[in-house]
Amino acid sequence: VDLDAAKRLGIKVFNTPDAPSQAVAELTIGLMLAVLRRIAEGDAAIRRDDWKPLMGRLLGSRTVGIVGLGRIGARVAKLAAAFGCPVLAYEPRPDAAIPAGTKKVSLNELLTNSDIVTLHVPMSPENRNLINANRLAAMKTGSILINASRGGLVDETALLAALKSRRLS
Repeated sequence: VDLDAAKRLGIKVFNTPDAPSQAVAELTIGLMLAVLRRIAEGDAAIRRDDWKPLMGRLLGSRTVGIVGLGRIGARVAKLAAAFGCPVLAYEPRPDAAIPAGTKKVSLNELLTNSDIVTLHVPMSPENRNLINANRLAAMKTGSILINASRGGLVDETALLAALKSRRLS
């Protein structure tokens, strides 16, 4: 935002970093449920007049790994815990608050032990392609990756290969 231009034009500019936090945290949980319960797949089948029973999976029995415990990641941790999920978190900031019931682990431990991995870190040069081919290979077969942050965090070529090989759900 060009703050000088806004000031000249009498336009007030506000920074409201918490405004979308709950919405994005809820969307993240919704995406977890959508993949586990096969909601889009079932909807598409019904619209094709091709209904068949689909077996979904429960969220409460899945380990959720959260990469980044800022405003959104911490809220996702609380919501996932409310579903009964074990919650692992990777947070490089040593002073970051860790929500109750959340276990802080290394990124490698999070990737190898989580059924669902969700990203909530800012885009930065250090975080570009944070999730690359090696880290995707470290994830459990059939695990779910949700990026509710920035596209550049995931190596898209490696992600496509992991999806095509059915390494990821």
